[in-house]
Amino acid sequence: MAISYRQRGKKKLWDYRVFDSNKKVIASNSGFKTKKEAESEALYLEMKLKNGTIIDRNITLYQL
Repeated sequence: MAISYRQRGKKKLWDYRVFDSNKKVIASNSGFKTKKEAESEALYLEMKLKNGTIIDRNITLYQL
């Protein structure tokens, strides 16, 4: 998994996107005031995805 961070908009808020191995976005969120907030949230989400506590809604039965 790869994570991308960027600063956007007039208010300069941060967002993150989590990509799978096929470069498809599997999770994203925005509206963070600092990059550190976005990083901590993204790492927490990535940890939950790796542990299997969150299941991607777009995953097929074959991929499970």
